[in-house]
Amino acid sequence: MQQIFDVPQRQRKPDVHHHRQADDLRAALKAFEALADRAVSRDRSEQAGAYEEIAELGMEPLELMAEVYRSWEDSVTDHDKKAQELERRRREVKRDYDALVKARPVDAEVIEG
Repeated sequence: MQQIFDVPQRQRKPDVHHHRQADDLRAALKAFEALADRAVSRDRSEQAGAYEEIAELGMEPLELMAEVYRSWEDSVTDHDKKAQELERRRREVKRDYDALVKARPVDAEVIEG
């Protein structure tokens, strides 16, 4: 004999842990951005405080900045290449325009018909 129990499905609780992780990530990003802003601040005391915080996290501020610079190098290089390509195209268009201006008739007459 088989018994079947009709157990109503309990209400699902939202995944609080998942949402807490997302909130923690947002808070961590905001804290990181604030720390980064202080690290490049013009105020020397703010900079010093930020460098101390970075050192407390087990990182060397100058090595961290160097790594950020290296990671941005590729995007800067791509930008420079695109700027050079645009400048080359601008020169070609200018050369073609100057050739057209030079080739047009100087003394043109209006022909009425």
